[in-house]
Amino acid sequence: MRPSSQTAGIDHLLDERGAPASRPLPVRGTRNGWPMTVCLVIADLAAVLTGLAVAALVVAWWRNAWGWPNETSLRLATGYSAAMLLALQSQGLYRALQLRPAAELRIVFLTSLVTICLLGTLLFAMPDISVGACVALIFSSLVFALVAPLTRTIVRMTAGRANWWGRRVIVVGGSRRGLAAYRQMQRFPAMGLRPVGIVEDVISPATSGEVEGYLGQFDDVSEIAKEHGVDTAVLAMSPHFDDDTRRMISRGGMGIRHWIVMPESQGMPHLWATAGEVAGQPALAMQVGLLSPAALVTKRVCDVLIVSVGALLASPLLLFIAAAIRLGSPGPIFYSQERVGRHGRRFRAWKFRSMVPNADQVLKDLLAKDPVLRAEWEADHKLKKDPRITWIGRFIRKTSLDELPQLWNIFQGDMSLVGPRPIVQAEIEKYGDCYEQYVAVTPGLTGLWQISGRNKTTYEQRIDFDAYYVRNWSLWLDLHILVSTVRVVLLREGAF
Repeated sequence: MRPSSQTAGIDHLLDERGAPASRPLPVRGTRNGWPMTVCLVIADLAAVLTGLAVAALVVAWWRNAWGWPNETSLRLATGYSAAMLLALQSQGLYRALQLRPAAELRIVFLTSLVTICLLGTLLFAMPDISVGACVALIFSSLVFALVAPLTRTIVRMTAGRANWWGRRVIVVGGSRRGLAAYRQMQRFPAMGLRPVGIVEDVISPATSGEVEGYLGQFDDVSEIAKEHGVDTAVLAMSPHFDDDTRRMISRGGMGIRHWIVMPESQGMPHLWATAGEVAGQPALAMQVGLLSPAALVTKRVCDVLIVSVGALLASPLLLFIAAAIRLGSPGPIFYSQERVGRHGRRFRAWKFRSMVPNADQVLKDLLAKDPVLRAEWEADHKLKKDPRITWIGRFIRKTSLDELPQLWNIFQGDMSLVGPRPIVQAEIEKYGDCYEQYVAVTPGLTGLWQISGRNKTTYEQRIDFDAYYVRNWSLWLDLHILVSTVRVVLLREGAF
């Protein structure tokens, strides 16, 4: 059974630099990914037990009754732990196709909320259950919602690159999307899919050695799957798949039991998509979060509340930084620059001054004298080793403390806690068609770019992060970014 077209050639499968691509990495992972599943179950169980332990300590302190739990409490804790793990299993948190962190975070929180409601209803209706046990189980669900994302992240960071982690898969379809998926899975093995190689019909045996990860043609899939111990395939949909191929897949041919289909959804809000059926055909239901007035109002209320409390708690630190800047070099404490906000409206974004007072003139002179620095500035509007930065400025930039004055911008409504980084007028042309997506939201103090490598990424990748955020925005994505920002700031990831 052959593709409907043989005209694609192999140009789209070669390395983007034009040279023959490298051979695939050694095969890793297992047939069904059971070691990864076990690790994630252990991570969730650790979070459940942590919640129970913290809740028991709080209740003991509240009642001033310290001691070992009795048999009834142990039975309740055991049943609660099993119920929580089964609930997570029913939501797909242990399957081969791992969810994005924001979607995973939503499931954990909603599962905890449902558990709290059910426990509150059942336990209070049982006369022989103590109030302390009820409070402990309900409180433990709250702790679990906070701890589970952390334990899962730790497991992925520590075990995600081990040879036994993940499920082996074959990428069916060597289009540009298929090759990009193959490389992405190799780059991020912690997500659980370990690619064996690529199966594609448009490649001739004479040129197969030039294609990265090439294993064979469609008719050879059964033998390839058996040889490499694979029962899962990632189908990168393209025009080259004809009706015969689709029918063969639907009736369980080619020795592949599990199919992960990548539909043509580039540029669509797919993060929260759900699978369904329309008129007897498979379909994806997608939603545009920016069109939800209730969610936008909630986002604004959260911004004001968090900023109000945060500014009050951070006031001693703000005063200390202001004093250090004043003593470190002459000039104003704050620095502002005109930025482009939502709907293209201009506003002044505030920062602590981290450079010498005449930074603009110093930059102009530097760029005029040094073509290397000029090329670096034109590419990213940043200099990795910027001579204009003062000693205190280098510290507050490394720790992102220079952006604390933007809390005022958030309070005014010019910015939000989470969103694309505000750009200047000169950067608009770099965004191209994505500029319309940028101005659809309020720029943020932190965002996907900051938690995804920040200054280690290219400007094009930053634009992609902004576009992805706008298409897939939700309060859950904001929450994931806020939590991840804490990690990035503490570890100083990608900052200079």
